[in-house]
Amino acid sequence: MLEARLRNSSEEITIPFTITQQIPSEKTYKINQEIVIDGQRVEVLDVTVNPIRTAIRLKADSDNTKEILNYEDVQLVDEQGETWGKI
Repeated sequence: MLEARLRNSSEEITIPFTITQQIPSEKTYKINQEIVIDGQRVEVLDVTVNPIRTAIRLKADSDNTKEILNYEDVQLVDEQGETWGKI
């Protein structure tokens, strides 16, 4: 069952449903590769994929001279050249 509450409203919507297929388990791919962005070193540690999201763990080099506050326009591209959704 899915229940939704709308902001600033007392309305509740209930949607009954049943999941008929087994949900795939989460899978983590170790990457451990360094990339350089505008002269700053960042290590891509791993990518974790599960049915509802994908997470990329990054580690900035402590010797970097700039602080990267946001990674804009990051995309995952598979070996067939297909781009995954926005991250």
